[in-house]
Amino acid sequence: MIEKPITLSLPSAQRIIDAEQQAPNGARVFVGYMRRYAKSFTQTFKREVDGIGRVLYARARDFSGPNSKFVNESGTFQVKNTDFPDGAGEERQKRLQVLFEEAFPGQPITQDRIQFCRFLGSLGSHDISLMREVLGFPESVAGVSANEPFYSAIFNYKNRTSGEPFSVTYESGIDGVPDFDAHLAVYGEKKRVMIKYDSPYVKGLPIKVTVQELNESGEIETREMLGSYEDAYTAELQELFECLRNGKEIKTTARDAMEELRLYDMIYERWNKDRA
Repeated sequence: MIEKPITLSLPSAQRIIDAEQQAPNGARVFVGYMRRYAKSFTQTFKREVDGIGRVLYARARDFSGPNSKFVNESGTFQVKNTDFPDGAGEERQKRLQVLFEEAFPGQPITQDRIQFCRFLGSLGSHDISLMREVLGFPESVAGVSANEPFYSAIFNYKNRTSGEPFSVTYESGIDGVPDFDAHLAVYGEKKRVMIKYDSPYVKGLPIKVTVQELNESGEIETREMLGSYEDAYTAELQELFECLRNGKEIKTTARDAMEELRLYDMIYERWNKDRA
């Protein structure tokens, strides 16, 4: 099991895939995108989105707020290990430098590029992974805004059935307001569906799906659903057991995670063009 993101560069992801293919005893890689295993997502949200028909617009947002406040007041009480071997920090920096050079080949490894890369690998990996599972892979990147600590992008999409175009806004950032606002919203002609995630640093917080739609009488109806109170990490670990012990097909594979990095490269390319 590899926690998200699988890595920060496409060549590094390919090395992981190559190692998986050569591993003895059928060993496999499971990438820890816990939001994609929450029952409110796998059952409720995806079912309701399927009923939208033509997608007109979508939004992926992750404004996380100060994680320390959620952790310090929730009884989580992190224990920070102190048993790292001498030189581990230096080795980590060397490995990171290699990944940055692979993520930005032939480009100066500036502080803004490092910040952007690390940001996409943290918050961005959750949002973009959810987006890909529900909407597929975008056709192109229309624009990018990178202003630390907030990052935005607009993706060009086509509906899977009709081929008609729509846009998806990705917006993510960290501020000092203690409100964890992470959601994916999909808009159709007569129906809107949103799944909202609360802080993962407090176990068992509800993941709710809200539906707004126009009924047959021309009235606006709002429904709120909760697929399960089961923690998303618990659901993820149960899925991991089924995959590794009972041979169930893995959804969040290394090759699936590699698509994230392919999109990151498209974002960097658009960002470079916009700044030229």
